[in-house]
Amino acid sequence: MERATGGLGIQERELWRLKIEHLRTDCGCEVGSAVTLAALLAFGLYLAQGGGFASGLSNLELGIAVLLTSAATGKLLGLLVNRIRLERTLRALERVGGT
Repeated sequence: MERATGGLGIQERELWRLKIEHLRTDCGCEVGSAVTLAALLAFGLYLAQGGGFASGLSNLELGIAVLLTSAATGKLLGLLVNRIRLERTLRALERVGGT
């Protein structure tokens, strides 16, 4: 990072450092929470419409499956999105820093 920020002022360098650190340590939980909430709301609508599941699973079992699947999918999606943001930020830093 030093090489990429060599031409920047102290404040700008610190802003880049903070942004990169945030992206590097983001765990994907915000996206995971949003996906889980959306899936649970959709499942609630399914239940409100009378929801019976043909495969023999109870609504409780189906609800648990929806919860776990949506949480894992959201978490992985959040990590993927964050990784892409980090890579874009690092490329932008290289362009700004003149390397």
